[in-house]
Amino acid sequence: MKTVKIVIIVSISILLLSCVRELEYKVANIQPEIVINAIVGNDSTFKIKVDLSSPLFSESSGRVMDTIDFNVELFEDGQLIEKLEVIYERYFSGGIRNYTDSIFQYEKYYVSEHIAQTGKKYMLRASYPGFETAQASHVIPKTINLIDIDTVCFYDETNGKPVTLSFLVKFDDPENEVNYYRVYYEAKYGVKVPPEHEEYDSLKNQIVVFDVQNDLLRITNSYIKSQDDANSYLFGAPYNRYNVFTDELINGQKCAVEFKTQSTWYGKLDLTKLDTLNGEFFWFKAYILQITRETYLYLESLDKIEYNGFDEFSEAVILYNNIENGVGIFGAYAADTKIISIGSYPSEKYTYIVGERFRDWY
Repeated sequence: MKTVKIVIIVSISILLLSCVRELEYKVANIQPEIVINAIVGNDSTFKIKVDLSSPLFSESSGRVMDTIDFNVELFEDGQLIEKLEVIYERYFSGGIRNYTDSIFQYEKYYVSEHIAQTGKKYMLRASYPGFETAQASHVIPKTINLIDIDTVCFYDETNGKPVTLSFLVKFDDPENEVNYYRVYYEAKYGVKVPPEHEEYDSLKNQIVVFDVQNDLLRITNSYIKSQDDANSYLFGAPYNRYNVFTDELINGQKCAVEFKTQSTWYGKLDLTKLDTLNGEFFWFKAYILQITRETYLYLESLDKIEYNGFDEFSEAVILYNNIENGVGIFGAYAADTKIISIGSYPSEKYTYIVGERFRDWY
C-alpha cells in the first residue's frame, strides 16, 4: 500500500513540474496612481501617508514620496479647512522626534492642526501635476461605551509564572444599527531587579518593565472569527489578528469579549504578590473601537493577505480600496478605553528599564 502511495505522489509531482511555463512580465503600460493611507481617530489630528504606486519589482517602489511634495487638502462638511503640512519622523526607543533634513532616513507624513470630531464628514484630496486627483471621505463614528474590564491569570504551578492571561471586556452595542468593531489591549508589568544580580546595589531602585505580547491572542466569543476556529487549519480561514467583527449576532445587547493570551513571561510575576510598595506593578489598557465599514473591510482583507503571505498556491486577495482615482484607504474610528492597574505606574520615585534588553536576568 505504501508503494502505491509513493508512486501516486511521484506521478503527480512530475505532472505539476511538466506544466511550468515562463511568462514575460510587462510593466511598461502600467500607469502610477496616487496612494493615500490613513486611519483617523476621533479627537486626534490627521496624519496621512501619500505616495505614488509603482509596478511590482520596480526599482522606484517606496521612494517616490521622498522626492516630491503632494498638495493634500482637508475638507470638513464640504468646506476646505486646511492644507496639510509635511513632517518627517524617525522612531527612537524613547519616543518620536521630528526632522526636516536628511529626508531619505525618515518617514514622511502630511499632518493637520485640525482635530477630527465625531459626526463630522471629512474628505481628503491629494494632487500632483500630471496625475488624477485622488480623494476619499467618511464620517467619524460615535464612541461606544466600554462598561468594564476584568482579568484572570492562570499560573504554571511548577514555576509560579503566568501561562494564560484572560481579559473580559464589556461594552454596549446600540440596537437597530449596523456597527463594526475592533477590540485590542496593551499590557505591561514591572518587577524589581533580582537581589542576586551582580549590579543589584546600583540598580535596586530601578524597575524592569516587560510588555505583555499579544501576538498569540485568542478571542473565545462565537461571533468573532478566532484563531482557534478549526477552519483556520482546514480551509485557510484568516486569523483575524486585527480582532474586527460586526454586531450581526449581538444587535442591541451588552457584549462581553474575552481575550486569552499566552506569552513568555520574565521575572517573578504573581499578580497577587506584587511588591507594589517598592515599585512593582501590573498595568492593562483595553480598547473598544467603533470603526467605519471601509476600515472593517480594509483590515479584513489585509488579514487575509497577511495570512496567505506569498503562497503561490493561495487564492488571490485584493486589498480593499476606497480611494477615488487612486489606491489606498481613508478609514476612521472612535475609541473608548479603560485602564486597570495594580501598583502605581509610572512613578517619579523609580527609573524604568526596558525589559526586553534584560531577559537573561530572569
